[in-house]
Amino acid sequence: MPGIKLTDLIDKSTLQKIQEGFSRFTGIASIITDTEGVPITKGSGFTKFCFNLNRKSELGNNLCQLCDKKGTLKAIKDGKVSVYTCHAGMVECAAPITVNDEFAGCFIGGQVRPAKLDETLLRRRALRLGLDPDEYVREAENTKIKNPREVARAAEFLSELAGLISTMALKNFNTVQNTKMMEKASKAQALFVSEMARKMEESIKRWTKDISLISRMDDVEKARSRISEIAEQGTELYSIVADSMTFIEEAEGRASLYEKVYSPSLDFNITAGSIKKTCTTKDTDFEFNLDESVPEMLLGDVTRLSQIIYKLCQNAFIQAKGSKVKLDISAKKQSYASILKIKIINEKSRTSDEEIKFITDYFLTGSKAFLVHKIINDMGLPLVYMLIHQLSGTFSIERNQEKNLLVTIEIPQLDAGGEEI
Repeated sequence: MPGIKLTDLIDKSTLQKIQEGFSRFTGIASIITDTEGVPITKGSGFTKFCFNLNRKSELGNNLCQLCDKKGTLKAIKDGKVSVYTCHAGMVECAAPITVNDEFAGCFIGGQVRPAKLDETLLRRRALRLGLDPDEYVREAENTKIKNPREVARAAEFLSELAGLISTMALKNFNTVQNTKMMEKASKAQALFVSEMARKMEESIKRWTKDISLISRMDDVEKARSRISEIAEQGTELYSIVADSMTFIEEAEGRASLYEKVYSPSLDFNITAGSIKKTCTTKDTDFEFNLDESVPEMLLGDVTRLSQIIYKLCQNAFIQAKGSKVKLDISAKKQSYASILKIKIINEKSRTSDEEIKFITDYFLTGSKAFLVHKIINDMGLPLVYMLIHQLSGTFSIERNQEKNLLVTIEIPQLDAGGEEI
């Protein structure tokens, strides 16, 4: 619970009321401290012996705080309320206040004494603290006498109240954490959309500049070559625009499927061609395989399916410096449907095992809490998650036997007739 204090979770007035209720009910003085034994409430039912003498002395106050802390640490170690004798000879009891299994403070009761007092010892203590020995003894004798049974009952009640405070603090702590997590998730989502907008703006500027240069070219062949390159840039721009619109529509609950009969051989080869043109570099290679198990015609949202394939292959190339990315699509029969199995294999991925775990957990839960992780947003996975979820698909990521990174997606599609290849 780093950086969070008990008073951040429960206001002082509430703690004060609980504490005062304990003192009125038991007749025992009490106070609530922080983890260092420093009071965070005003003492309830304090005796003159403790408040006007011991705690008014600098050395005495330090010893009081030290005793409070030691008593609490003993309670934590023993797993139950601690009953002990303080430096001034008073009987005290302490119970820890915990939040999320971490020490957050201490509820302390006491300032009572046994029937007999050692006057000689009290006078020595007074001199050590720089106090008047006669007054010190007199006020010690004015403190309440409690027998062991009464102290035990008060200690048990104190422990129950400390447990109640711990429960209240934990509920408030969870609320604070959830609020912070939602704020981070919201910022991460906004950042993701902002990043897509930035990429779109860069592509449009580059596109506009290239078109302007072509208009001034005298060499027809060079102009044709540049036009071909610009067309490829247009494919990249279209992909960014499509990603942005899909993400916004899905986030607002306006997205819907556009199912149609399509040819996997034709459409997936077009997607693979686009990947090869826009994603590969001089030091990377791309291999595409469409298995014979894939039917000739299917019914489904091939546009969103292609978006998923393009996005994941694009991510693979970003992570695959100087290696090969393989795209393999096969199918298996399941009742009247075909389950498309899409595998993307990255031979030299820089994705760490910790990042693989984050990605796996994100796709298992869909929790916005994972949006705070850089890898989730850098790879555009919120969009991929939305698309796969909308298509009733599954996602997995792992290292295969060759230590290559393997991403597998399974998407159900309806058979649309025609013989299988």
